[in-house]
Amino acid sequence: MAQVYRRIELEAAIIASTREEFDRAAARVEKTAKALAPKDTTAFARSIKRKTTTTPQGVHDQTIYSDDPAALSIEYGHITPAGNYVPGHHTFAQTKRKLDV
Repeated sequence: MAQVYRRIELEAAIIASTREEFDRAAARVEKTAKALAPKDTTAFARSIKRKTTTTPQGVHDQTIYSDDPAALSIEYGHITPAGNYVPGHHTFAQTKRKLDV
């Protein structure tokens, strides 16, 4: 009789997160986000980084993020003090769309 293990998804995530392919995929996301960042300033592109954190369950998650203080305004848009709307660049959303297959 077949058995279903309750922790199978967690075990698979732990194994997958330590594979070289997982690291290469995260590096590709980081590189794509940097390439799609707005060209008017290089500060935002330089602020895009990747880090690995380990969950309490042992999964090695990779996070691609920006530490630019203006990252949210750049991504989603903002209103200037003069009241003008500046549309968002949607760098991370574009990255997701570009890499979805």
